[in-house]
Amino acid sequence: MREAKGFRTDRTHDLAHSVVIQIQPWLMQGLPVDGGTLGDEAIHKWLWMLTSQTPAAKMAALSLEVGKLRNRATRLLTHGTHGMSSLIHSLNHLIEDIVSLEARIADWQSCCEPRWVQKKMTLRTPNGEEMQASYYSDIQVSKVWNYWRVSRITLHNIMISLVDYGQSHQMSTPCRNLDILKANSAQIINSMISEIVASVPFHLQQIDTRGRPSTQQSQRVLGGCALIWPLQMLLKCKWSLTCHKTVAVETLHVIGNVFGVSQARLFL
Repeated sequence: MREAKGFRTDRTHDLAHSVVIQIQPWLMQGLPVDGGTLGDEAIHKWLWMLTSQTPAAKMAALSLEVGKLRNRATRLLTHGTHGMSSLIHSLNHLIEDIVSLEARIADWQSCCEPRWVQKKMTLRTPNGEEMQASYYSDIQVSKVWNYWRVSRITLHNIMISLVDYGQSHQMSTPCRNLDILKANSAQIINSMISEIVASVPFHLQQIDTRGRPSTQQSQRVLGGCALIWPLQMLLKCKWSLTCHKTVAVETLHVIGNVFGVSQARLFL
């Protein structure tokens, strides 16, 4: 797609980053790109060709699979199928595919080279409270980590919707306990939301790449822009705690009104 538009680069690493940065939300949510429909199979094949080069491309390819599952789930929840046995089969198939994809997405972090590893620490806030914080080798890496978190949030929101649908129809699955599936998904969503919040200090340059307090400001706008979409997804998620939503709103206020990024104001 990019090559057809005359884009050339000698660095696959840069190209993969560009893909992740520009089309990740569309890959995951099934939205049109450039006024048309994504050529899923072509993009999927191209992304997986890059996965040996960078974790960013692998994350984008996994997000594309999340988007496909989301579309399948939407069709089932909206239109259903003919007959209870067919409905149960479709529901079971989707649930098993989600479980399989979750395992692959969760495993993404174990394959990261040293540059891509996130580090964690405890910060003390101005009011004396302790909070968890994460830091990274650069903003691009932290951005992909938040894409990883949003991918899992999206996937488990799908799982919960399917479980609720199955339970509303008094359905059972032969190999899975629906209550356990729902509780596990809610736990993962809450964990990912907490990790998005923990990434805020690094994105706003309150701490640096070694976890030390920072007075630098050169990357604040870039970091703030990288936070807008994850914070938007956090605010949309019904499983987000009030304290997390408060941090998200306050951070978007800073990005929009202090950094001057107008896009952030759309979600206030």
